[in-house]
Amino acid sequence: MKQATLLGCGKIGAYYDIDNPNLTLTHAKAYFLSKDINLYKVIDKDLIKAKKIATKYSCKYSDMPTKDDLKYSDIISIATPTEFHFEALEYLYANNYKGKIILEKPAVSNEDEIEKLLSFNKSFLEKIHINYIRRFDKTYSKILDDLKTNKYGSIEKIEANIFGTMKHNGVHVINILNYIFESKPKILFVSQKTTILKYLETEVIINTLDTIYLNFDLVFFTKDKKIVFDELGYRLTIYKTVSSKQFKDALILNKIVTKSILHTYAADMISAVLQNQKTIPTVYEGIEDMRIAKEIECWQ
Repeated sequence: MKQATLLGCGKIGAYYDIDNPNLTLTHAKAYFLSKDINLYKVIDKDLIKAKKIATKYSCKYSDMPTKDDLKYSDIISIATPTEFHFEALEYLYANNYKGKIILEKPAVSNEDEIEKLLSFNKSFLEKIHINYIRRFDKTYSKILDDLKTNKYGSIEKIEANIFGTMKHNGVHVINILNYIFESKPKILFVSQKTTILKYLETEVIINTLDTIYLNFDLVFFTKDKKIVFDELGYRLTIYKTVSSKQFKDALILNKIVTKSILHTYAADMISAVLQNQKTIPTVYEGIEDMRIAKEIECWQ
């Protein structure tokens, strides 16, 4: 059985689902529940936090990684605060770590770290996978592939609502659109609350909301369909135009599919990494996404 180590016992590392048996959202729980992986160790500078997670999942804990941890680990998750992502990657690289790496987004913090990261050898960089959670979900990735191949018709417009910064949350949108269009966007307009991009001939409007709740909505419009990911992406709804009974010669949207998704995304993420699935976001994608996000933020 493969051994896993978790660096960082914060929300996405271990706490989002710690008291909810119906969700598998964190690296720690996904490793613990996996039939193919044993959670070997959790590491956090806050030893009290690390000990709580270690007790919960019956594994070792410490405040710093050791060379032995690297030797015994087939897969390592980096779920530390963003400013420590590169430090963790640099430690793994310097100590010749051979296993797989799952890195929380954004990949690193700044352009200097990007250049240093790209100086690492290719075999190490190819071990790194970025956790854009929506790309790992099978239903989500199937819809994205259908959009990519115009199964629903050509995409005429895209709208998104996000909370927080472009670098931390907008990168989810950027990563998805880069995947679908396989091109870099043109930046048409940026203000404090609104960003307008253009991918090929498709306009994208991204609204940044000041909310007290977590928010992520992504809506695709085609000629006769509307595909909506909302509730942080946990709900998928597809609408199709039909003739209106109330208004002559008018079309309205009729709901044809509603699904609840993403509730086991961390488990899907780890499974995808182990199986080398094509939907796995690479470190190169993560770097490109962050560069676009930073370019947008520089315009504000």
